[in-house]
Amino acid sequence: MGRLIEAIQEGNDAAVAELLDSDPRNADERDENGVSALLQALYRGRGQIVNRIAEAKGWMDVFEAAAMGDAGRLELALKEQPDGVKAFSGDGFTALHLAAFFGHRLAANLLLLAGADPNAEAKNPMRVRPLHSAVAGPDPMMAEALVMMGAEVNAVQQGGFTALHAAAHRGDLQLTELLLGAGADPSARTDDGRSPSDLAREAGHNELAGRLDRITGAG
Repeated sequence: MGRLIEAIQEGNDAAVAELLDSDPRNADERDENGVSALLQALYRGRGQIVNRIAEAKGWMDVFEAAAMGDAGRLELALKEQPDGVKAFSGDGFTALHLAAFFGHRLAANLLLLAGADPNAEAKNPMRVRPLHSAVAGPDPMMAEALVMMGAEVNAVQQGGFTALHAAAHRGDLQLTELLLGAGADPSARTDDGRSPSDLAREAGHNELAGRLDRITGAG
């Protein structure tokens, strides 16, 4: 593991700044799986460090640009790496997964138009698809574009969770109605037997839970 990534993981902002100041090329550091320092910082919500690393980098790959929502750099990366639209990062995600999870609509749309697979399953134990990433992120209504492009609304991720389970747990009525309208199954069960209404109720969203119960005939 390189020194920059080690400093990021330790939360040592001073060391990160020192390494970038001493040699901006440190911003291009990657871990043993090929995951970049920029993504490592993004995953940890290290906003200031993310910006420092992004400023130091002269170029981003499709995963970094998608995760940052940098449409200009994403377009450049796709021109240089046209196969990158369907590639998987070192930790098993496509660029579309990352754009969806971090809530970058423009980046997601660029990727979809370039041929990104809305049903790509992450190559890691999470088994998420871009739709799962979207409903877990800061802009869950990105799901609309994914559904329009053919995302399977009843696809399951680790633990048997569907996008509707996540929407119900968030208490997001608009997203729930979108998914139901696209054919999401309100009676779907997780591996431990919980329905979307169960998750809504557990999170205190009783009105939404009741709505789902009425649809399934449970209430």
